[in-house]
Amino acid sequence: MSAPDTNIEKQQKRHRPALWGIKGAMMFGFLMMILLFVYVSMYGGEESADAVTNTNGSEAGVVINPDG
Repeated sequence: MSAPDTNIEKQQKRHRPALWGIKGAMMFGFLMMILLFVYVSMYGGEESADAVTNTNGSEAGVVINPDG
């Protein structure tokens, strides 16, 4: 059931700023997803922190007994 005196043109004019805001938020979210994909694809193959900090060649997490 709709209102008897609905003025479509007036309603379109009143809702225009809200619709522009929604479209802007959707475009911003899409841009952020694209940038995230680009970032992950560029830097996703870098070495882990263990591989970079463990320069002596021993296994990560192995405790060496100094007594022998």
